[in-house]
Amino acid sequence: MLETDDPFAEGGALESAFFLFQDLGLPLPPLPAALIRRLEEVDEHVYSTRPAAPSSLTQVAGLADEAARGDAPPYLAFSYEGHGTNTWFVRYVAVLPHVAVFLELPYGGAFDDPLAARAVIERVFGEAGALLSLPERGDGVPVVAFVRGERNAAWRAVGAADWTDDPDALATLAARLAH
Repeated sequence: MLETDDPFAEGGALESAFFLFQDLGLPLPPLPAALIRRLEEVDEHVYSTRPAAPSSLTQVAGLADEAARGDAPPYLAFSYEGHGTNTWFVRYVAVLPHVAVFLELPYGGAFDDPLAARAVIERVFGEAGALLSLPERGDGVPVVAFVRGERNAAWRAVGAADWTDDPDALATLAARLAH
């Protein structure tokens, strides 16, 4: 890949990500405008704006816990990673001052239904994009959503003790932020 500071440049990180997701038959994940200019390809199929970004997003649960504690800086990261014949995921992280979204969605395993998995990813990307585009709430308490697969999701307010299991976590938080 051509090294450049402009993710929009030919050979830049955004072009690389675009072609990766196009090859996968998927849309790009939501790309918050405030973060996209810092996007770099930190490893093969791993993109991030975070300084000293990890070369993998396999520890997405730990990253979600970091944000829920209030310890994460604003950043964007996403990847397509896996191993073997059935352990492949699209992973996505967007941490904004008022909301953070963490996704780990299976895609590309030998035994997966690619059409069903693509439909889930497209729906979840849409919900995540809608949530991320909402303005900060009046009470100023940031919230975090973590979605693993189609039915395993949770959310929590930053600083809260526990995660709230909620298969509609993205929609729940969007409704909370909209009021």
